[in-house]
Parts: sequence; structure tokens; C-alpha cells
Amino acid sequence: MAYQIPANIRPILARLADVIVPIADWINQAGKAPPKCTEFIPALANVPWRPAGAAPSLSINDFDIVAYLEYRAKQDEPLEPLAARWRQVRANPTAFFKSWTGEQAAAWRARRANLNAAPRFGAFESTSSNFGFYTQDAQGNPKDAISREGFYDACWGPLEDAHKASNPDANGWPNFASRLRSDGIQAWPSTRNIRSSLFVRQFTIDILVAILGQKNPAASSKGLLWPRAILIEAGENRQPSNAYTVAEAATAVQHFKSLI
Repeated sequence: MAYQIPANIRPILARLADVIVPIADWINQAGKAPPKCTEFIPALANVPWRPAGAAPSLSINDFDIVAYLEYRAKQDEPLEPLAARWRQVRANPTAFFKSWTGEQAAAWRARRANLNAAPRFGAFESTSSNFGFYTQDAQGNPKDAISREGFYDACWGPLEDAHKASNPDANGWPNFASRLRSDGIQAWPSTRNIRSSLFVRQFTIDILVAILGQKNPAASSKGLLWPRAILIEAGENRQPSNAYTVAEAATAVQHFKSLI
């Protein structure tokens, strides 16, 4: 069964995403020039979020961040057993040690100079970023590996509590996001296995991946240009799976020469 975010959490996430990455404010700000469509390879005739004679319509809603989180959780399901395996190995780093002589791990290590008596699973220490999702200890350091679904599921309850306690009005959402980012809401205490600051960090990463031309079904369903909308507005022509012909490369070289 496909992963679903609780109905009461969905509007909170949608509003929070708009505060963290305010696309509509950015694209409509004074001085923000429209993309130079003729400079793209291949050239663009126009972009659908900039209708003639009207203000740009692009916003975070076009990327449906809530549906994207559900999509990523579904995509990550085959990786979920890895979190349990990492916890097992971290608790006993030599549990799966194999020696061709049949020697036990403790004896093998004892015969080698300068090895600590207690082995460590260094791939999951606080200085490592090898596992993307984890719980936190009392000091806020990585504690146990966890799946993407497990990570977010552990955040929905305290996020709802923090939202109820803060009850942000239309102008209060930036402050609400800032307090989450700094672990500043008592309703989401720092003693939780996942702090609000870590939630905001991961949520921000997922928002950026969702809007920067990666696989996002919500954006793709709107048309070919929509997944690239932010990249196009930023003047970035590179994208996943770009493939240029020799003629297009030659055109780009001539354009570059004309600029210098």
C-alpha cells in the first residue's frame, strides 16, 4: 500500500514549504527578469508559467511537495531493511566477521598492533553522512539509522503539537519556521529522537530536490518544462539526461565566442 501522509499534516507541510522556499515571491520580485528563452539549447519559444500580459504563476504548489514526499517514501521501500541492518552492525561491528582460518574477530584483532579492543562501526559515526536518515541522541548527534518513512512518521506528531502551540496566522509562518529550525518550540522538545531542526533540514533538502529538475511526478504531469521551471528561471540550461547534437554544441560555442 502506498505511503500516505496524515490529512491533518498535509496543509501544514504545504504552507511550511512555501515559507522555506518562497518561489512565488522570488519570481514576482521587482528586478527579477524573465528567462532569456532564446539562449537555451534548444531554444524555448515561451514558458507556460509566464502567460502573456499577466504576472508569473509559478509557485511551490506546482511541485506538490506533500505528494513528492509520499512518492519518495514509496521509492525507498526496498531500502528500508538497510536501516535495521545498520543498527545491527553498529551494535556489534564484528557480528558478521569472517576469517578464512575460522579465527574469531576478537582473536584476529588481538594479534594486530594498534587496534582498539572495542571495534567501532565508523561508517555511522557523527562525522559520517553515509546514512541519510537517523534518530538523535541527547546531544543531537546521529544515534540510529532509520528509513525515510520512519523518519517522517516520527515527526508528524510533534509537528502537529508545535503547530497547535504556535497557531501561526498569515504573517506568523516565517517565525514558526524559524523557531522549528532553531529547536525553539517547547511543544517539540529537543529530547525527542528527532529534533525539529533536523526535520526542517531534511524537509528543505527534499523540497530542493523536488523543484530542481529531478524526478517529481507532480511537476512532470504538468508538462515537459515544469520540472525544469526553477532551473529555467535561474538561467540554468543543464538538466538530467541532457543530450546535445554536434550542431547544437557548435551553436553554443559560437554564442560563447560572441559574448567574449
